[in-house]
Amino acid sequence: MERYPILYWLSPETLDRNALQQIADCGFTRIPVPGTPERIREVASVCVELGLEVIAEDGRIAQAVSAGCEETRRALLENVVSDYKDCPAIKSYHVVDEPHASAFPALGAVCRILEELDPAREPYINLFPNYANRDQLGNDTYAQHVADYVRIVHPQIVSYDHYHFHNREMGAVKKPKFTDKREEAIWENANSGGIAAAPADGNAVGTHGGNAADLHLKPLKPQQGGAFFDNLEVIRNAARSNGLPFMNIVLLVEHGCYRDVSEAELRFEVFQTLAYGAARISYFTYGALPFEPTWKWRGGCVTVEGNKTRHYYDVKRINRDIFYLGQHIQSTNSTNVLHIGKEADKLVSYYTPQEPIEGITASTGLTLGFFEDGSVLLANKDYFTVNRVNLTLSAGHAIQVLDKSTGEWYALPPVTDTGNRFAFTLMPGDGELITMNQ
Repeated sequence: MERYPILYWLSPETLDRNALQQIADCGFTRIPVPGTPERIREVASVCVELGLEVIAEDGRIAQAVSAGCEETRRALLENVVSDYKDCPAIKSYHVVDEPHASAFPALGAVCRILEELDPAREPYINLFPNYANRDQLGNDTYAQHVADYVRIVHPQIVSYDHYHFHNREMGAVKKPKFTDKREEAIWENANSGGIAAAPADGNAVGTHGGNAADLHLKPLKPQQGGAFFDNLEVIRNAARSNGLPFMNIVLLVEHGCYRDVSEAELRFEVFQTLAYGAARISYFTYGALPFEPTWKWRGGCVTVEGNKTRHYYDVKRINRDIFYLGQHIQSTNSTNVLHIGKEADKLVSYYTPQEPIEGITASTGLTLGFFEDGSVLLANKDYFTVNRVNLTLSAGHAIQVLDKSTGEWYALPPVTDTGNRFAFTLMPGDGELITMNQ
């Protein structure tokens, strides 16, 4: 069975063998490598020995996107492909991050040429989250933005980022001076609450502050943004209806209005995304960015000097826990996602009876991700307290649980003499994969 792809955004500046071994030991499988062709090839030659795959971040690809004629675009991409023809670790080409809709035709052209010249490698593009504004998207709604992207670009994977956790009251931060309009727009959305309101008819773009009391059944401070699940709904639906995998890049590093997350909050982001059937997970970021007064970057899995932080060990534990679970999820298909516990997000579906489940109770919010092979991922929406879940199954059914540390299934003993009621304790933000068989 293939490894479940676990990625991150932003490599440390130094990518020597020791740094790459450290990345592999943390459980990552694919990493971005920027720079000249010579540097990318050099790093890739070590990665192949360590079992790491590479996303080549070659600046000529961005030049091809903005090229004025097809001949120039093709020539640039031919040179890119030629330079990496002998690099087996390279599995994808980074094309662009968070494009405006006006760039979709050019991006589609670049992807088609790359796929023609190098069909074994994937052109990779990452989309805005649903709290981007109309000017950033180039569309009136986020759902339309994603649909147009899939229709025009024909990507091999739908990737997006969504940073859920805020560290202060939204709107209370003094705006710094910007020279980059794109960065200014991103900052404004983040610090105004930055969450696209999601009416029942489908994700109109705007901004509002999330209501913590509605989101997770009790007031949570510091704040989290809203529409995390709405973003998952839109991306999952677009990917699923077009037979595509999807990936979510989740918040790790503190910056701007986004807070330094706990391990339980990281688990929440990862396991909720897995419950929606994500084919990959990525973290923002692994390497640390130097502190500066605009975004106030703090943290990462390693420091600017390359030393391990608390987050390195948080992520290593989470990556170890999703190693086998992720393999199972990518071997099947997501069929349904249902919620227990009120959500402010408008696009979620709530639990209704599902065979062979006759009854289910949870002590706090719960997400159930259903899969084609009959497995179900139970994901705790509370990242402060344990979730005590009770399942009553129809007669003759039993539960098996995937042991996250070994990949083996074990039988969960029933808690009643009748043999049809089963109890779980989900740790904060965590999840468990089960099957219910006769």
